[in-house]
Amino acid sequence: MPTKTEKVISGFYDGIFHFYEAANIFLTFGLIRLWRNRAARIALKHNPALCLDLCCGTGDFTILLDKLSINKTKIIGLDLNSSMLAKASKRTNLSFILGSAREIPFKGNHFDLVTISFASRNINIDRDFFIAALKEIKRVLKPGGVFINLETSHPENAFIHKIFLAYTKTIIYILRLFSPKNAKAYLFLSNSIASFYNAKELSEILLEAGFKKPEFTYLFFGAAAIHKTTK
Repeated sequence: MPTKTEKVISGFYDGIFHFYEAANIFLTFGLIRLWRNRAARIALKHNPALCLDLCCGTGDFTILLDKLSINKTKIIGLDLNSSMLAKASKRTNLSFILGSAREIPFKGNHFDLVTISFASRNINIDRDFFIAALKEIKRVLKPGGVFINLETSHPENAFIHKIFLAYTKTIIYILRLFSPKNAKAYLFLSNSIASFYNAKELSEILLEAGFKKPEFTYLFFGAAAIHKTTK
């Protein structure tokens, strides 16, 4: 069963899921499309037969994975928010399942690939919870299976980092002005970006969760990063 905090976080998206992708495009100057494309190509490099797109939201990354899959990888999307899944289901005939990242409803050693695109922040309720979720991802992966994480990060350059945080807060403040009834959702988004781990910290956490040889690629001066690791 989802925890109370998970339900609260999921509820934040009930009011913004219709224009959440547009907000992401606005926030990233449209670069989110290029970042997802790059992450999807890395994810599909080894031609996985079965993939789970975790915390899939309205299915943007799930659909992209399917589009770019040469050998037509079977892709399943999972998310805790039923409203977002309903929208995802209207966009494609791919399979979508309601569920928690902490309790993935599949047997162990099941998937060749698990992906998360800009949603790890949502399961970073605290460090212990996040590591438990990562261990759950590891559980459902086959031996040698790949986990791809695309997420905001923190530039190593201190000056660029300050600009990044100031820009993020400013844009999200503007979004809150346009949608005051969803101010809490956007405040959560801002705080989750600021408090998430940098790329090196995330690599260490992946190792702590039991993954092997994590590697990462910075995007846009370190504002985001793609992590690849194996079971």
